[in-house]
Amino acid sequence: MKIATVLITHFTYGWTQHCIQSFLANTKHSLIIFDNNPPPNKYYRNTRKQAGKKQIWNQLCQLESQYIRQCPRTHVIDVPKPKDDKRLFTHGEVLDLAFRWSKAEGFDSILHIEPDCLVSGSEWIREMQEKLETKWAVGKKPYMNRSHGKGIIICSLCPTLWRIQEILDLSTSFEKDGRYNTGQKILESCHNLGQLDVVNGNDFKHFWHGSRYHHPDVFKTIKL
Repeated sequence: MKIATVLITHFTYGWTQHCIQSFLANTKHSLIIFDNNPPPNKYYRNTRKQAGKKQIWNQLCQLESQYIRQCPRTHVIDVPKPKDDKRLFTHGEVLDLAFRWSKAEGFDSILHIEPDCLVSGSEWIREMQEKLETKWAVGKKPYMNRSHGKGIIICSLCPTLWRIQEILDLSTSFEKDGRYNTGQKILESCHNLGQLDVVNGNDFKHFWHGSRYHHPDVFKTIKL
C-alpha cells in the first residue's frame, strides 16, 4: 500500500508546527503538504470565517508557509489560486486536487490529517491500514452517522484513510454540498455501500479548532 499522507495548511499557524513535529517524531511516514495560504500582501474578504483583510492575517500565513518549507520528510505543493482572484480554494476543493495529484503520482491511498491534531504514536495508522484492506475509507471513532445543527456528520474527516481509485470512481467532490459539510457526502456514500469503517485511534487527537482559533503558542511568538 503506497500511502500519501496529506496535510492542507491555511491560516493554521501554531497548530501546523505542533502537528508536523508530533507526526514526524512518532511515525515513519513523510508528509505531502498542500499550501493553501495567500501570496505575500494579498488579502481576501473572507476565508474560513476569518477577516482576510487584516495585515496580521497575511503575516501569519506567510510564517506558516515559510515553516513548512524547512521541515524534514515533507514535500510542499503550492495550491493554485482561483481564476477570479477573490478567494482561496476551500478545503474540499484542495482535497479534490490532492486525490487527482496523488493518483497521478502513483499513490493508491491517501491518509488525510489536519493541522489541529497531535500524534503520540503510530498505532492509529496500523489500525487504519488493516481496516482499509477490505474497505474504501476508514475514519476514527465516534461513528456518528447523524444530523445536527451544522449538517450531516458521518464521522470526522480527520483522520481518514482512503482508497484513491475507488473514491475517484464515486465522481463526488469533497466540497460542502447543502447540509453536507466537507467530505461528508463521500463518507455517507461509503457508509451506504458498506465501505466505511472506524478505528479507536487512541494515539491521535483532533482538537477540532482548525483556522477558527489561534493555537496558544501564537500569542508567545507574535503580537496580534
